[in-house]
Amino acid sequence: MFGSNKTIIGIYLSRKGCLTYTQAMLSQLQDQQLALVVTKENAPLFQREYNTYTLLTARGKLEHLLRSLTVQKKIDNLVEQLIKTYGSIEFYFPAFHPWNLNFIKAAQKNYLVTSLTIHDYKTHSGEQSALVESYQKKMIRLSDRVIFLTDYVRQQAIAEMGDDEKYEVIPHPLIQSTEKQNLEHSTTPSLLFLGRGVAYKGLDLLLSVIDELPINKLTIAGKQNRPITTKHSKLNITDRHLEEAEVGKLLATHHILVLPYLDASQSGVLTLGISANIPMVITKVGGLQEQLPPNAALWVEPTRASLKAGLLQLINEPETYTRLKTALRAHT
Repeated sequence: MFGSNKTIIGIYLSRKGCLTYTQAMLSQLQDQQLALVVTKENAPLFQREYNTYTLLTARGKLEHLLRSLTVQKKIDNLVEQLIKTYGSIEFYFPAFHPWNLNFIKAAQKNYLVTSLTIHDYKTHSGEQSALVESYQKKMIRLSDRVIFLTDYVRQQAIAEMGDDEKYEVIPHPLIQSTEKQNLEHSTTPSLLFLGRGVAYKGLDLLLSVIDELPINKLTIAGKQNRPITTKHSKLNITDRHLEEAEVGKLLATHHILVLPYLDASQSGVLTLGISANIPMVITKVGGLQEQLPPNAALWVEPTRASLKAGLLQLINEPETYTRLKTALRAHT
């Protein structure tokens, strides 16, 4: 994937964003010499497996602005240290952070190769940021290699920036669930919504139909951006970041994983569903259909009527439930 005779320096400065993707990608680079630059907060997540170097990042906008005034010099010094330590190196950026651009500039000064993963070329509804998109375009122009997780996102970049031979698609790696789902079909299933409750993930769409479904419960698990005020006797909410084992347990104890996204580039949650072998109802948006064969999920439109119909089909048709589980096993 990268230069075989070089040390790969992974740069992960995000707080928790794209963490599971980063961990999955790094695990695929175990046959190469690898070191990481991470935040002091995240260093404990990686330092048992990798040589780590820490960089102090910022929590608020004002703090970020103040530290950005001096960060280029600190990064230049760190890059010099990495070159002295490892000799031939190249940089890999698995997740967005504004200071990735500072590392790319430092790499150019030292004639180093840089590879960049773009998760979302266009920021999602409810999270739109012209500033983030501007940073990403600069990074795309300056990087030697640009990795997209779906062709859907690659085409978005091509439409605005033109095609480039340095663009390539490497699909989102499968995130392994700690447990498998072995539940039989149920006419009163437990539904699971997993992940951040941001607008584009369609949680409100899902909540709008649960009163009309014969379910045992709906579990919403993951840090929510706002309080969930919906009153429902069958609603179970875990509003916090989840440990890996907790996610595996949830996948193993629910019948159906629901991804009611309104727009999407790709989804790590979807790859967890594949790994856990849990039947999924997924909206046909963005690059999601590139991640899974058509027969391995029940695909619906991002509308109330279509989502309700899809869930009822899976609830009322045991043969569809069994077919999806069989197709998922063939995909892993």
